Amino acid sequence: MSIRILPSGFMAAAKIASLDDDARSALFDHLVAQDWNRFHRYAYQLSRGNSDDTDDILAETMIDAFKAFDKFSGVGFDRWFFRMLTRNHIDMVRRAKVRRAFSLDTGFLQDGTDGKKLQLAGTAEPPDGFIEHTLSEPMQAALDSLNEQHRAALLLADVEGLDYDEVSQVLALPVGTVKSRLHRARAKMRAALESYGCNIG
Repeated sequence: MSIRILPSGFMAAAKIASLDDDARSALFDHLVAQDWNRFHRYAYQLSRGNSDDTDDILAETMIDAFKAFDKFSGVGFDRWFFRMLTRNHIDMVRRAKVRRAFSLDTGFLQDGTDGKKLQLAGTAEPPDGFIEHTLSEPMQAALDSLNEQHRAALLLADVEGLDYDEVSQVLALPVGTVKSRLHRARAKMRAALESYGCNIG
């Protein structure tokens, strides 16, 4: 069975669930590989350039996505995966805040990890083609100044090229809310870049 010549409409949830383990794994790997650079770039930017957090988010999302793969509708795998990445990043930020609060209350310094780390092979280094998509220092600093919600919306729309409806699906928000967040995010980015002396026209 060739993954690259699947018949039209094959990737429905019922048909994915009917595949044997090897075929399901091969199909999943194929779909992830098609957009791996985009997934890595998005996770890296969500993590504010922290490679360890990037690897953790990607690893956790790969596990979650594969476990839920037989429920995937067959349409928009990238949006489906982006949504899981976003959710896992938010969960990671919340866990880090809880750990930080705990360490301050108890007087113990914690490193922010659970002592267990799952790392995907090959994710420690950025994938091929990643460097050409990295942002300039002022642009990265401006992006890092945004809150989690605004940064996710901006990355999905202006870096990954998703339209309003697709961003709405990923973030599970009404389109109107997405447009509002993007408007505010872009305004904040413009103000931040101007403060760095960038001429943005």
